[in-house]
Order: sequence, then structure tokens, then C-alpha cells
Amino acid sequence: MKPWSRGDRVGHLVQRILAERLARGTSIPELEGVVITGVRMSPDVRIATVWFQVMDAEGTPGKAERTLAGLEAARRMLQEELRRQMTIKFVPTLRFEHDSSLDRIQRLESIFQELDEARRAGGGGEGPADEG
Repeated sequence: MKPWSRGDRVGHLVQRILAERLARGTSIPELEGVVITGVRMSPDVRIATVWFQVMDAEGTPGKAERTLAGLEAARRMLQEELRRQMTIKFVPTLRFEHDSSLDRIQRLESIFQELDEARRAGGGGEGPADEG
């Protein structure tokens, strides 16, 4: 098995190009704070599923949806950037997905912190394992 498939190589290139383009800024305010966290290519490398995360310190609800709308609006510009920088017969069609893994991690850390605070306040030791 090859260590890097063609799809992996193209995916890493697409991720780098998109990340660099977004870092330069755009006229679309919804794209501020967006980070490309990964790209998965279809087997024929014609479709790139691009995962993004929103780095919003406020945790504003709906920010991911607004960012997705901004990425959809910028799709043509981003595909043009790929066309300029890639030497590939077909520039992949971009599909965008919100990467919620960081949100889940933050939610779990918050739950663990609340449990730890409850335990320290004297609420610990009363779970089902301690009965009997």
C-alpha cells in the first residue's frame, strides 16, 4: 500500500491553498476566523469535502451556519484560486462541512469541570457505585 495516495496528496494541497487564501482575508465578513481543519477527496479527486472550524472566542450561536453560508458564497472565488495554483486536469468541486469535533471536546471539558466542581463542593461520592 502506498503511504500517500493521490487523493491524500491533492487533499493536502487543496487544504494548504484554501487556508492560505482565507488567511489573506476576503470581503466576506462571515469568513473571519474560519480555519480549514481537513479535506477529503472523492476517489476520482473531482470532489473535495472541506471541513472547517470557526475560531470564535464568544461562541456565538449560529456562527457555523453563517460561516457555511459565507464559504458557499466564496466557493467560486476559492475554486478559481485552486485553478490558478494547481496543475491538475480537473479542479475539484468544493463541498463544505462544519467540523464540530472541537465543539464536542469543549462541551465534554465543560461537563468534566462541572462534575469536578460538584465533587469538590461535597456532591461527590453519591453516585450509584458508592451505594450499598
